[in-house]
Amino acid sequence: QRVAEKLGYRPHPGARSLSGRGTGLIGLITREINDPFFAELIDVVSNVAKEEGYDLVLGNARREPENALALRDRMLDPRHCDGLLL
Repeated sequence: QRVAEKLGYRPHPGARSLSGRGTGLIGLITREINDPFFAELIDVVSNVAKEEGYDLVLGNARREPENALALRDRMLDPRHCDGLLL
């Protein structure tokens, strides 16, 4: 482990999910990323995720239900995210 840290090694998220340790990612799907409400929400969720050791992955549905469903399906794949906020 010391050698890995010294060399700056970071495990691939896909490999982490295969080992059962998760991806370290939380997904957030918004209806419109430019909406000031969602901009504030993204900031707060990102900060909380970071405090808990997660990174945030954003999905912008662009006010289209079909886009939201497609994003949901991709993000619910356990190789992509450990959790999802809608």
